[in-house]
Amino acid sequence: MEKNFDETVIGSQDGSSSDLEHIEVDWTEEEEAKLIRKVDFTIMPLLVLGFFALQLDRGNIGNALTDFFMADVGITQSQFNVGQQLLSAGIVLLEIPSNFILYRVGPAKWIGSQIIAWGLVATFQAFQKGLGAFLSTRLLLGLCEAGFIPAGLYTITRWYKRDETSKRFSIYFLGNMIASGASGLIAYGILHMRGVGGLGGWQWLFILEGIFTILVGILFILFFPDSPFNPVSLFKFGVFTEREREILTKRILKDDPSKIHAKPNVTKEEFRNVMTNWRLIPHVLLTISALAPATTMGSYSPSLVKSFGYERLKSNALVSIGSWALVVTNLLWGYLG
Repeated sequence: MEKNFDETVIGSQDGSSSDLEHIEVDWTEEEEAKLIRKVDFTIMPLLVLGFFALQLDRGNIGNALTDFFMADVGITQSQFNVGQQLLSAGIVLLEIPSNFILYRVGPAKWIGSQIIAWGLVATFQAFQKGLGAFLSTRLLLGLCEAGFIPAGLYTITRWYKRDETSKRFSIYFLGNMIASGASGLIAYGILHMRGVGGLGGWQWLFILEGIFTILVGILFILFFPDSPFNPVSLFKFGVFTEREREILTKRILKDDPSKIHAKPNVTKEEFRNVMTNWRLIPHVLLTISALAPATTMGSYSPSLVKSFGYERLKSNALVSIGSWALVVTNLLWGYLG
């Protein structure tokens, strides 16, 4: 008797993937195109929103510098630089462990919890005072944000075929670039709130953007589907029909049968193979070369523009111009790829 698709999947999860190599294409191109659009509108907006929130909370301290942040907190320029390095150190420390956890608990639970965690830190850093509080919040923010970017990339690869991922990667990074462009404009408005409620403009900036991040995390947990094999959220919210679920699973497994084996962790051998893969070295060097100056500019560009003689709040709006150019370039390369 011929096995149904669910039995085939269960059998493959138990170790046999031979049946998956002969999956019959019983759907039309129109059905598949419609399904891909549905996946795009289901998972990509939440991932992009998460990346948007990440960049807002990671970079808004550069805007805060134009609103007497260091004087209000009671730190020097050198101490501020140390805090920025602690943010990076926190990310480096937990970048790999964070994705080990992702493997175990899944994107819906882990990414959503991560967003809420750093959103809380981003909100309450508005009330920091003194060097100790500043250094602690920067380190804690880095620890909470660690692993989000690769977690999002990994999640995209689980939902799409291999030749569909490059466009989605570029859309995912739109969240980062739009946030870089919008953050200065948002800061220009919020920093005018200095004195409201007895708080500095930079405090309102942290509070409002932190609350926004927490709301994004809640939305992620409520609505992000568990996996293409179980496309409903933790709270059983789903938009895919039974037919769409079957097509979604089949098309993914026909493209890459190994995706049926959802492993709870990374083996020591896999970890060693990655860390000793010489092909990664050029990529790492290029990434360091690109991010080192970009990170510095992200922290100090509003202050640099201010030093050219522009009004301190207007300088936040002016720095957004380059980021909007990046949005166009990012989309172009993503679609060409």
